[in-house]
Amino acid sequence: MFQSQSQNIKEHSVRIVSTAFLLFFLITSPVRAAINGVAAVVNGEMITAFDLQAETAPEAMRRGLNPKDPNQAAAIEELTKATLERMINNIILTQEAQRLKISVGDSEVDNEIQQIMSRNKMTPEEFQRQLQIQRTTEKDFRERIRSSILRNRLLANMVGRKVIVTKEEIADYYNQHKQTFMNNQKVTWNGSGNAWEYTPSKFWPSGTNDKVSFFAYAPYAGSNGITLTSADASNNPQVNFSLQSNQKDMIDLVVSDPMDGSNGTMDMTSASGTVDFKFLHPLTRVAMEAKTGTDISANTDTKVFITAVSLVHTSKLNSKGTLDMKALTWASNTSDYLASPYALTAASSNGILNLTAASFAGYTTSSIDISSGGTTATSLFPANEYLFLLPVDNATGTAAAGDVQVKIEYDIVNKTSAATHTASNVEKTVNLPAGVLKKGTAYKFTFTVSLNAISFDITTVEGWGTESNQPVTVP
Repeated sequence: MFQSQSQNIKEHSVRIVSTAFLLFFLITSPVRAAINGVAAVVNGEMITAFDLQAETAPEAMRRGLNPKDPNQAAAIEELTKATLERMINNIILTQEAQRLKISVGDSEVDNEIQQIMSRNKMTPEEFQRQLQIQRTTEKDFRERIRSSILRNRLLANMVGRKVIVTKEEIADYYNQHKQTFMNNQKVTWNGSGNAWEYTPSKFWPSGTNDKVSFFAYAPYAGSNGITLTSADASNNPQVNFSLQSNQKDMIDLVVSDPMDGSNGTMDMTSASGTVDFKFLHPLTRVAMEAKTGTDISANTDTKVFITAVSLVHTSKLNSKGTLDMKALTWASNTSDYLASPYALTAASSNGILNLTAASFAGYTTSSIDISSGGTTATSLFPANEYLFLLPVDNATGTAAAGDVQVKIEYDIVNKTSAATHTASNVEKTVNLPAGVLKKGTAYKFTFTVSLNAISFDITTVEGWGTESNQPVTVP
């Protein structure tokens, strides 16, 4: 259960995903599969399995992957495949550059590194520290910079030779590689440093036309019902969310607003500076309290106890949802719903309802006493805890009163002696109004239990009539 509002988001980790708009020109070439220790052959140039392993190992170390761990085999395989593709592309790039007699000198690499340090306001010491954090050597970093310059120069050369890259081709490449720049990057708050931090560091693209869009959410994906779907050619990044089965574990999901007028994070460039996120609440938050319609706080012989609360609906309350991180709307889901009735369970049993054992004239039922506060409502949940639900129809809410109902069970207990009582069990189902449970809205539902007191009155006293004289003889 999320214990407070997300203004305290600095206590949690944030995940950031980005989409990059980079101008690359890809040259295809036939590649043969790995045979007898040869990972690939690119236009006659060989990549051995040893070369591939040596190139993969540093990145595996940076990611904390162990090639000997069978549970990480899939991740190692994916990393190896990506590394092989990068090595193939580098060879193709180098071969084409050699054919066109294009080269990059050491001084040009030095100048580019100086520009990177300047854009990111880094001292030489800070630059070296970042290399250590990323577990890479300066030599390897310089080679990546050299390849980047070479790639851009090759593109410029091809353009100069009237090879035109159309806007449609650029857009197509962008859509196919949205997720490759910074994908699901974990960012955490360093209280001692008073700053958000992540590793390894990423740097702004150097091209004036290079743009990056950022999306963020919290808390980061894990065993909390959150998974992420990366952007692709047709879709923006998405958050897949499932309500926790234990109500006490429910979380206050927050997502950034990339289209916000003052804190927008779409199509940013190196001139944009710090990426400043504005977070919104895409769920709906519910608090509940109850009171008696008549003040019985001074009545020592009668008390009212809430014993159970449930939500009743017909295909209205979803248990799962998918949120578009750009449009900030939940996709329609007509298959995954909470049970109906959806019982709120006791806080002592991983739930949200603040039930405790009563102690009143022998009445010990697990319940909530709403009598002591008089006409001041008593919270049905523990302090600062809420029920977080997927919204009904995004910002529209329920279409009609009664689309969602609340069933409340309570006991009216009358003391007959210090250790005995009589109890009357009551069950009521009430309609929630139309237009509630909207996205990004907090609700406090206050239930008033009406008490029908027993009253007395004397309407009339019958007269005695005429007195009858009855003589009685005493012998």
